[in-house]
Amino acid sequence: MNNYTKELFESIKQNTAWDVARLGKFTGSRLGDLFTQPKTKAAQEAGEWSKTAENYILSKVMEIVTGQSQDGASSAAIDHGNEWEETALLELQKAIGSPDEKTQLRPGFKLFNEYSGASPDAFMQLADTKIGVEIKCPYNPINHYHHCKIQSEADLKVINSDYYWQVQMNMLTYELGAWIFASFDPRQPEHRRLHWAICYAVPEDMQLAIDVMEKAKHYRDQILNEWMFKSK
Repeated sequence: MNNYTKELFESIKQNTAWDVARLGKFTGSRLGDLFTQPKTKAAQEAGEWSKTAENYILSKVMEIVTGQSQDGASSAAIDHGNEWEETALLELQKAIGSPDEKTQLRPGFKLFNEYSGASPDAFMQLADTKIGVEIKCPYNPINHYHHCKIQSEADLKVINSDYYWQVQMNMLTYELGAWIFASFDPRQPEHRRLHWAICYAVPEDMQLAIDVMEKAKHYRDQILNEWMFKSK
């Protein structure tokens, strides 16, 4: 078996292990779904889940029931992001001057607690300090244009709240106070291909994330028990 084949098998094994670890867990990449609001004022005032949030919670129930991931969707946008992610990370590493020995790409999924966790794109070193990385390679170049307006966590929250919650969840899980949000589009002029900004932890929003995930966990367990143990 040559080195390439060995690395391929190891990558498949690692990805499979991460998929298993994520089953039934609320993750940083979908945390924003739990913050979406119901369409009606009455539903909002009653504290009901939105359809988006409810479907996400149901997907976690079915992962537990079936033992299969419900996040296996594919599209041109996802394929594009996967194709360019490593190139983007290496470009960012060069841009911030992170040494190879301090750079870890795709470190994998880590639990925050028994029912939630996060999987960063990388860890790097910036000004002698460890920092996490969330990088996007948008298929739609308009999204990259908007990403290039981001200079802070406040900007990120306004421009893309889903990514904001993902970054906050990453910092919460890994107990870091700062995280890089970056966007890369190889189709742009060279000086516009990579944009990055430092985002800082917002403790009050981290607490909101903890609270909404705990609420979602109780609802997940309620649905699971009713589905598994009650008759029709």
